[in-house]
Amino acid sequence: MGKFDKFTIISADYKKVAGQGIVVDLLIPSKLTAGLRPVILRFHGGGYVSGSSLFEPWFPQWLLELAIAKNAIIVSPNYRLLPESSGLDILEDLDDLWRWMKFGIQLKLNDFSVGLRADLDRIITEGDSAGGYLSIQFAMSHPDEIKACIAEFPSLDLESPHFAGVGNDIPLGSPSLVDQHLASVGNVNKASSDMTLARSPLINALIQEGRFLHFFGNGPRLFPLRRLESGAKLPPLFIIHGAGDTIVPVEGSQKFAKLLLEKDPDAKVVLTVQPGEHGVSIPFGMKHPWLAEGLKLVTDAWETQKG
Repeated sequence: MGKFDKFTIISADYKKVAGQGIVVDLLIPSKLTAGLRPVILRFHGGGYVSGSSLFEPWFPQWLLELAIAKNAIIVSPNYRLLPESSGLDILEDLDDLWRWMKFGIQLKLNDFSVGLRADLDRIITEGDSAGGYLSIQFAMSHPDEIKACIAEFPSLDLESPHFAGVGNDIPLGSPSLVDQHLASVGNVNKASSDMTLARSPLINALIQEGRFLHFFGNGPRLFPLRRLESGAKLPPLFIIHGAGDTIVPVEGSQKFAKLLLEKDPDAKVVLTVQPGEHGVSIPFGMKHPWLAEGLKLVTDAWETQKG
């Protein structure tokens, strides 16, 4: 039985770049009836170079259960990927996704089911790894419109030596995997999905060659810690991270939560650190005890009506 068996999936292009569509997938619980329904905006991971909106192994089991329990529509977009595109390109995609959600999502739902509507006053964001970064970035950009934010093992301290170090020396005469890749794809194809994870080695290559920030970029908008320092706000936030994460060190999440509370002592944040590696929470069901406190914070905010 597949993870998505209890959902109907419909897809749309939320934007085009050089004639190439970037897809957003809507996962609608099969038993969902007409009405105004809350939204889970979910961003996939993949180290900014890989992954896809419907890559099933990385789709959190608990999130699918939450959507069914709360009669919610999941919105899962693709976005442009490094190294052909930059971090600012990815954030531009998020801006365009928001515009599409304001207008395009309802048109797509109308084609699927008369009377089914997305409640844009009840949106939470969620993402894992690179997607956790995007979940927080999106919520920081729309703190009054997003009800709550969830980030699983997010990469929040991208200026740390782990990501932005000088890298390892490449033996003289050895080819650069990044350069080989760019030469093979040329300037036309701007990838926005990698369902096979064939591109996954690129993130290690970018870091090992000391070139991650060269391709990702260095503008202040790209770095959540800098945005907090500048006064950015967040809705209620739940972060979960494995203490033994060797892909995205937990210290980035700890640093972010600490700074958030220093800048805004009234901020609502739950940081859950538990034993485990990268991806620790993906197989959990929604009733897993490690999720209890954070999901209560999020769902309480999500279910609060305006006014």
